Amino acid sequence: MGLITRYFEGGRLTRPGTLSSGVRCQLYASAGEYCNAIGWPQMGARFSVQALLFADTRAGRYRALSLAALGHALNGDYRSAEPDIAEAEELFAQEDWPQEETDDLLMLAHAHLAAARLDARRLRSISTRMTKARPQDSYIAFSAAAIEAVADMVSGDLAAGRAGSRRLLSGTLRHSSHRMARHSLVCATSDLLVAESEHREALALLEPYESPEGHSICFSMHRSAALLHLGRERDLLGETDACAAAGTDHCLRTLIPVLMRRALALNRLDHPRRAQETMEAALLLIVRTGLPATPFLLLPHRETRVLVDAAMNGHDDLLAVASPSVRRLRTRLCPIRNVSSPRRQHC
Repeated sequence: MGLITRYFEGGRLTRPGTLSSGVRCQLYASAGEYCNAIGWPQMGARFSVQALLFADTRAGRYRALSLAALGHALNGDYRSAEPDIAEAEELFAQEDWPQEETDDLLMLAHAHLAAARLDARRLRSISTRMTKARPQDSYIAFSAAAIEAVADMVSGDLAAGRAGSRRLLSGTLRHSSHRMARHSLVCATSDLLVAESEHREALALLEPYESPEGHSICFSMHRSAALLHLGRERDLLGETDACAAAGTDHCLRTLIPVLMRRALALNRLDHPRRAQETMEAALLLIVRTGLPATPFLLLPHRETRVLVDAAMNGHDDLLAVASPSVRRLRTRLCPIRNVSSPRRQHC
């Protein structure tokens, strides 16, 4: 990051340079790809804007669109990611490029949208497409297998998902994997453990990890799910204080679940006004990003429903988007077993 912060500020070069448009496009795209890879999608999306401005070939535009799609998808801005994906796919088809030229960033953007919508079929399709495009690439093999494991989890086959993630995270293939793919699988596995009421095991899995700048991978967010179900509300707030303070400098995809879990913790600690304001902020971000029902996963149903209803009261702009998500709570929330706190309610 030292090189990027030395020469760039806010996604732009800090000093003039005699560079052609094509070279500038590649430079911005490379910087943006690195930011996405380390978990800073807000900056990755900013670099994609610059790359698109200087794209002077169809190939350059395709790469810039793929970068933009992934940056927006990682940040949870699905309304922006979808047209980027559509234009990139259309461009690829028009040029009739060979499948091995498929951009990995675009495939990852597809995967993040499919995961957000709990679309196991689309996840498996993307995994197959990645493998066919790069059959000899071990890094792609890891990412494709990780997507398959997440598809198993999404489809409800938790045993297969857990076995797949364990094989990838402890096997030899992990040595040929991108950090983002590896850490994303760790987070998905921690959510699976919470869904199976193995909350302490989830915390143990996450213990060695620290969130990167930008928090596209937010280990604090995933820890908060386990802490909530263990009844450790004060620990949850302490764990996520820095996330809440970062505001929209924090990845929005991971900030929204953080705010929801903080709202529930505050409500349990008898701070109803702060709880309602925090839940309201989360719902407003859902309106802004078009995020589907995934932030409601792993939350206790009844107390979440009561708090969401209170936050939406009097907000017509929230009712239109949040009400469908609330209606899906009954089918989307995973059952939580072995609840020890008398204040907690079963889903």
